[in-house]
Amino acid sequence: MTIRNVILVLFISCCVFLIYAEPSAAATVGGQISADTTWTLANSPYTVTSTVLVYGTTTTPVTLTIEAGVVVKFNSGVGLQIGNGTSQGALISRGTSTNRITFTRSGTSGTWGALNFQDGTVDAATILEYVDMQYSSGVSMTSASPTIRNSSITNLTGYVNLSSSNPTLDTVTIANNGSYGIYLSSSSPTIISGSLTNSSTTGHGIYGSGSPVISNYSVSIFNAANYYGLHLDTTTSAFSLTNSPIANGLYINQTGITPTITGNTFTNVDNAPIHAGANIIAQILAGNTITGMTSAGRIEIVGEQVKQDARWTVWAAPYVVVSGTVSVYKDTTGPATLTIDPGITIKFASGSGLTIGNGTSQGALVAQGTAANHITFTRNGTSGTWSGFTFNDGTIDVTTVLEYVDVQYSTGVTMTSASPTIRNSTMSINNSTGYGLSLNSSNPILENVAITHDGTIAINLSSSSPTITGGSLTNTNAT
Repeated sequence: MTIRNVILVLFISCCVFLIYAEPSAAATVGGQISADTTWTLANSPYTVTSTVLVYGTTTTPVTLTIEAGVVVKFNSGVGLQIGNGTSQGALISRGTSTNRITFTRSGTSGTWGALNFQDGTVDAATILEYVDMQYSSGVSMTSASPTIRNSSITNLTGYVNLSSSNPTLDTVTIANNGSYGIYLSSSSPTIISGSLTNSSTTGHGIYGSGSPVISNYSVSIFNAANYYGLHLDTTTSAFSLTNSPIANGLYINQTGITPTITGNTFTNVDNAPIHAGANIIAQILAGNTITGMTSAGRIEIVGEQVKQDARWTVWAAPYVVVSGTVSVYKDTTGPATLTIDPGITIKFASGSGLTIGNGTSQGALVAQGTAANHITFTRNGTSGTWSGFTFNDGTIDVTTVLEYVDVQYSTGVTMTSASPTIRNSTMSINNSTGYGLSLNSSNPILENVAITHDGTIAINLSSSSPTITGGSLTNTNAT
């Protein structure tokens, strides 16, 4: 071989080597992917210069498959979208425990756009496994429910936004700095293991509406007043939260539900109080570990029907009925009984009250304090009144007893075809235009009860024959 031929062969070999040594020059991507495509490890890293859109037609999906070990780098502001309206798309991004897939920014600063799953995502075919997503502005799902497993979403400047979506997040670590960690809009994800850390000083953990099923999941947020680890405005009985450490309390505003909430640890509950309906508050307090509660805090109760036996036990903080009326009754076949332990203080918002029985539906109240530990029913605030007690037909007279009870700043006590027992108690009734104690076809036992009233009639009797022993009655109204 001549020297010239040798030089030619070496030149061709070097060119071939350079082509295969620098595949990244050919791995620049962007725009719509309209046919099944695979991003291979051989061509990694991929640089996304404009948002990648993965979808086909309404009947034929397009799938983007990303091989294990691939690195995808996104320019600032661009992202990856799966599905588009009714046009179908899927993403298969499966790494391994030793060969993970990475979605990250292309530069050394800033953020890229969102990982966006739209309606049109083929849920059953879309999976992210052993994927590490870094420095994005968010993850969004709209009417899409993919599966993300054994993955991490970190350095997130926004949050995971779910709208009408029920994805499975299995062993997913989320770390962000935003208004929320996960925002739910009519969404019920299944969240198993993993963790959520929101470092924003004004950010919630999981927030919104839906019925998530959460187990063994850790939520950590900044300890700030009224920012919750888990805050649900509307939900259903399908909501389940088990065996999970949740920073900053629990907020459930929905009434008429019986979700599963057990084995969890709720912290910092002075700043973010436990907030739930009257029917389930006792179960929540008894079935979970509550820390960070002092006498400066509160247990917040939303008024609703208590339709099962419940016991309110002593905690460092008082119970506060923040809205509505607590109504205690079950049905015609058996009563619901609310038992209140000695030493408890229950505060009521203006207009809130406590009702026992409902026609033929039966209920009972057992509020038996002791001489050393009275039970206090009072207003929530430094002025105004609450609506007081109503004992209706349906009250189980023989088991309903108030003993060593102090009733303060209420608008009165009404009994209709109900005859409970009240003894060794005080009642301060502020109702300048009405009755203090109104009895309609009722024959209660009042033993050593001191009543102070500023209304026109302190005790009004209508076809009633109460038994009154000891005690006192003071009416401060001049008329």
